[in-house]
Amino acid sequence: MDQIASMRIFMAVAETGALNGAARQMEISPSAVSKHITALENKLGVQLLNRTTRQVALTEVGASYLQSCRLIISELDKANSE
Repeated sequence: MDQIASMRIFMAVAETGALNGAARQMEISPSAVSKHITALENKLGVQLLNRTTRQVALTEVGASYLQSCRLIISELDKANSE
């Protein structure tokens, strides 16, 4: 899977606090969101989110990774717009 796309989806999950909310925001299925998050966690070898049936919360590592994602995506978007 495209890591940049997965990072954007991870950011959407963190911002909305839900897989379904991220799916609506990204205009993809909740299943696709879940697959991207799982692939990202597997690639990194860490758990980024604590999931329950009602909510999603960032792990400590996930919170740190979110900050990195924001910087990377911001720079990427800036470069693409120039």
